Amino acid sequence: GRGTWAVQTYLIDTQFNIALDGMSIFHEHYVKTDGVWKIKTTSCYRLFEEMWNRADIASLKLTQVYPFNSQGESQ
Repeated sequence: GRGTWAVQTYLIDTQFNIALDGMSIFHEHYVKTDGVWKIKTTSCYRLFEEMWNRADIASLKLTQVYPFNSQGESQ
C-alpha cells in the first residue's frame, strides 16, 4: 500500500517566545506482515517553514495553554 500525507506544523515556544509554522508532504509505502500494516519506507519534503519572534507583535497573547509531560501526554 501507499499513502501521501500533508502535515502542517505549528509550534509556539514560550521559553524563547518564538513561533514556527511549516508544511511537509510525506510519501509512505506500507507492507502487511502477519496481518499487521507497517511502514516500509517514508520520505518527507518540506514545502515551507517560517519562524518569527512573538514579541514583535504587540497585540499577541497566548490565551490558553495545555501542559504536556515529558512523554508528550496532556496533563
